[in-house]
Parts: sequence; C-alpha cells; structure tokens
Amino acid sequence: MEKIEISELSYSKNLEELTRVSHTNINENSKLRKSSKWNTNTASGAVKEFSFASYQLKYITLKTYQETIFHLDDNSYYMIFSLKDNGITIQKDQSLSVEEGIIIKQKKLEFLCRENKKIELLVLSFNKTFFEPSFENASQIFKEIFPNNVSTSFELNKKIQEILWDIIENDKSGDSEYLYVNAKIYELITEVYELRFPVENTQDEKQEKLLKVKSIITNNLEHQYSIPDLSKKIGMNASYLKRNFKEVFNETIFEFANRKRMQKAQVLLVSTTLPIAIISEKIGYQHASHFSYAFKNSLGITPNKYRAQHKQNEA
Repeated sequence: MEKIEISELSYSKNLEELTRVSHTNINENSKLRKSSKWNTNTASGAVKEFSFASYQLKYITLKTYQETIFHLDDNSYYMIFSLKDNGITIQKDQSLSVEEGIIIKQKKLEFLCRENKKIELLVLSFNKTFFEPSFENASQIFKEIFPNNVSTSFELNKKIQEILWDIIENDKSGDSEYLYVNAKIYELITEVYELRFPVENTQDEKQEKLLKVKSIITNNLEHQYSIPDLSKKIGMNASYLKRNFKEVFNETIFEFANRKRMQKAQVLLVSTTLPIAIISEKIGYQHASHFSYAFKNSLGITPNKYRAQHKQNEA
C-alpha cells in the first residue's frame, strides 16, 4: 500500500502559486499560499494550502484507485471537515462520513482512504498560540475545544458548510485575503464551539420549544421534517434538540413521529374507505410499500389485514 506525505509533495511549477505578505503590526503573521497536484499509481489529487504563523489550512481533493494512506504532520490540534464521500478512516479506528467533522488532538495524523473513492477534506491545524492575541483565557478555550486524548465528531450544519466553501472559493489576495480568511476561521470555530457547547435555555423555554416540535409534527404528518428543519423552526441547535427531546420525552423525534403516523393510519383505515396509497400520502409516505412496511414493523400486521380485521369485528 502506497503512503503519501502531503507535507512533502513536490510542487509542479505551472500549478504553484506562492505569495508572501508581511504584516508588521501582527507578530510574524506572514502568509504562504500554495497549490499542488500529484498523480501516483494508487491515487491522484490536489492540495491548496494557506499557512499562517498559528495555523495551517489545507483543502485536499483525492481520487483513489487503490487503498491509500497519507499523513499530515503540521500541529497537534486538528479540525477536519469531510465535504465529499465517506471512504476515510483516521488513526485506524475513527471513520469520517460525508458532511461530518472531527476534532482531534494528535501530533501526526494517518488517513486510510479506501479504493475507488473521490474525497474532499478541509483540514485546519492549530498551535497553542492561535487564541493568545485575542483571549486572556486562551489556554482554557483550547482545553474545551481540544480535550486531551478525546476525538469528537459532529455533523456539518448548513452554516458550517457555507463558511468552509467561502474559505475554499475566495478570490481575494494579499492583505485582503489574510483578513478575510482569518475572520472566516474565527466564524468557523464559533459555529463548532456552539455545536459542542450549546447555550442552555431555561427549563420553561426548553419545554416550550420541545412541545412546539411535537405540535409541528402532529399537525403536519404528511410532511417528513428533518432535524435541521425542526431546529430552524424553533430556534434550537440540532444536536441539542435531538438530545433534549430524548431526555424529556423518553423517545427520539423519529420514534415520536412514527408513533403519531401509525396512530393516524389506524384511524383512517378503520373510519374511511380511502385506498392504502392515499392514506400513506396523508401520513408522509411517498410510496405505499414503505408505509405498509413501517405499519407492519410497528403493529405486526399489514394495513389491509388491520382494516379487514376491524370490519369483521364490526360485523
């Protein structure tokens, strides 16, 4: 299996872009921006890199032909964002799915990429000096974001994805780019921090919002709401919503929605002569077969048999 050292890639002259900008009023914040491509028997890919005094940013695209390993050896604090495909394992035991991020403290990272995958990663690596110019409690913030010997994964919400693509696709240069990318990095860290440590609502506010979720689902069973949809409607972080709904009501949002759909289906099967296909649409299923499967999985009987049994009982 071929191993690729990203930090030691040879840069082809026609693709290389090197720009150094001095910032005399900011201690050693010179910037190096460069791009490179490579092609081997096992993989081909490209790296766009922004290097600053206290952090490095790498946008890596990779197409594997065979199982491939590559390493990163920048700093010991990483935020890694997977933008495409899910054929990656980090440090031999941490899988990274598409539209997922991971926070990890490690001196050297090893990525195992499965064969025939198209992978896009944005890797942000820090050293401990990153927060020092701006925060008196910089070391405490670092400990909260990067706990010792613990890796933390999280879903990339829409806001985080927008920030990542703003960074990747920015067309600025010089001092303007330096200021822009730095601002986006702080915005990105803020979003990730709030995902990990959501602001707690008061008990009454939390209860009210969770009850609103129940009401939205119950009154709109024909619509399949995603967790992000519901979190936007009530103004609560998606991860926080999932966790608190389960804690308060002792069932997941999916379990609650499914239970309500099956209850309404039972009523419609007994009290109407609507075809199964129409009933399935009324409770949020596009295909009658999916509804029938869910109904039998919940009640142990098909919708047609359920309707027939109740007709016999009435007779």
